[in-house]
Amino acid sequence: MHVASRRLLAALAVAAAAVPAGCASAGERRDLGPPVAAAESRNGVPEVRFDADLVIFGRVRTLDPRRPDGEAVVVLGDRIERVADRAEAERRIGPKTRVIRAPAEAVILPGLYESHAHLRATGRSLREVDLAGTRSAEEAVARAVGAAADLAAGRWLLGRGWNQERWDAPRWPTAADLDAAFPDRPVALSRADGHAVWVNGAALRLARIDASTPDPDGGEILRDASGAPTGVLIDRAADLVMRFAEARTDPAQAEDDFLRGQAEAFRQGITTFVDAGENQAGLLALLRLCDAGRLKLRVYAMAEVSTAAELVDALARPVVTEHGGRLTLRALKLYADGALGSRGAALLEPYADRADARGLDLASPDFLRKVAARCLERGRQLCVHAIGDRANRAVLDAVEAAAASRPATDHRFRIEHAQHVDPRDVPRFRRLGVIASVQPCHATSDWPWARARLGDERLERTGYRWRSLLDAGARLCLGTDAPVEPLSPLANLYAAVTRRDPQRRSAEAFDPTQALNREEAVRGLTTWAAYATFTENVRGRLAPGFVADLCVLSVDPMTCAPEALLDARCLLTVVAGEIVHDAASR
Repeated sequence: MHVASRRLLAALAVAAAAVPAGCASAGERRDLGPPVAAAESRNGVPEVRFDADLVIFGRVRTLDPRRPDGEAVVVLGDRIERVADRAEAERRIGPKTRVIRAPAEAVILPGLYESHAHLRATGRSLREVDLAGTRSAEEAVARAVGAAADLAAGRWLLGRGWNQERWDAPRWPTAADLDAAFPDRPVALSRADGHAVWVNGAALRLARIDASTPDPDGGEILRDASGAPTGVLIDRAADLVMRFAEARTDPAQAEDDFLRGQAEAFRQGITTFVDAGENQAGLLALLRLCDAGRLKLRVYAMAEVSTAAELVDALARPVVTEHGGRLTLRALKLYADGALGSRGAALLEPYADRADARGLDLASPDFLRKVAARCLERGRQLCVHAIGDRANRAVLDAVEAAAASRPATDHRFRIEHAQHVDPRDVPRFRRLGVIASVQPCHATSDWPWARARLGDERLERTGYRWRSLLDAGARLCLGTDAPVEPLSPLANLYAAVTRRDPQRRSAEAFDPTQALNREEAVRGLTTWAAYATFTENVRGRLAPGFVADLCVLSVDPMTCAPEALLDARCLLTVVAGEIVHDAASR
């Protein structure tokens, strides 16, 4: 990292230390204005009362066992003053109090956590070519042609969302599919999972990729019978092209993309967003937005690390904890393997549909052990992408080896996805204190074609084992992996409790014995997710003294019909007492 960046990060770390969690420290008195007369008491002791800044009436589900429900939430400044009954809340209303009354069928919940998604990519996906739902390479090319009509000459055409497994005639696309429409303009279209990119001949030429180009470590260039690249680059091979595409992107666009993602998160009731992997430029863009007061969303950002040099650089940066009450930089993100759809997930046994393939190791076992040990030493949270059963075992082995010298450390290391886990490794999550950060919508989206990759028996034995993990005592948190899947916590909740596809492409449930119940799924979006980000003492529940992050949903996810979750919407989102989304005003 260059000197100016180091100075910026260090300065922000000092500021964050001066104002922990963006709120008053213990014993500090906020200027809340003159108190009104004492009008009530608790246990016979007179209580001085303040007029509330915000009162929201409606059915309240607090996720707090001391008071699980209520009829209103009373907010003072950026904190919850109390969860109240109706009469009690009415007495908190003064001349400057903002009052909101939710519909009878609605529910007030803690602000939702998105535990694994990509904020900048979510924002970027709203302006790039959307290939989700295409049924063929030809349809994808037609969408790309339409999107390029307003693009300046020479600019890269970028997009994402195609999935050859969902095409009417599944096959890998090729550069030739794109070349007739784009003979000169470079094109790079990411697969839905983000672990493969489809490029045209112009992009291959710019990157100087030809038959003599070797596969990079942790990547694969798909080739024809003569050895020439076909136009699909998997995992680290995609970097050979994407570094040129990124260089053509306006650096200021990153901030705009983050803000687009923030607006979409607020529209979904999300108040805390775990950004599952950002590079240095992205982290600095977040810091600039935070300093400018434009970052209203609470972002828990993971710094991506793939090499020893990047590890040294990341560990040299100071930990930033809720700078400005919004941004935390304490987590490191590694990739242990790729994705199942592109056969990059690292498996203990060969793929059922390709006997010569066992997936890609994007980080060696030795590197995983070194990173785990350094994270324990430096108080960093390690978050590792692991899809296949071999990758999950490698991560657990690395944590076990590193923790041997520091067994009492509250590290809260996470495995991102924990998608296919050998039954012998399931109990190790609890024993090693590793959190399973899972994406229910992946299970329902993947399983129709995942059975081809693994076979029915192995898929059922190892795949998407949320109930098995919970029953073994593991901690879970839920995310969508947007923009791989839609950024919709309610659709994700539907997938978690029904094991059915929220996009309604199939009515069949995938192994419902592994489903979560309603309360577990909601906690995966709130209290459990708060634990996974070390914020369980300030967020994730509606309780006195907790930060006033909350949302109002049009239905109660604890009691509504499962299908109602798919048509539900967020009516109101509040962060630190500030209304950041109000559906009634749109």
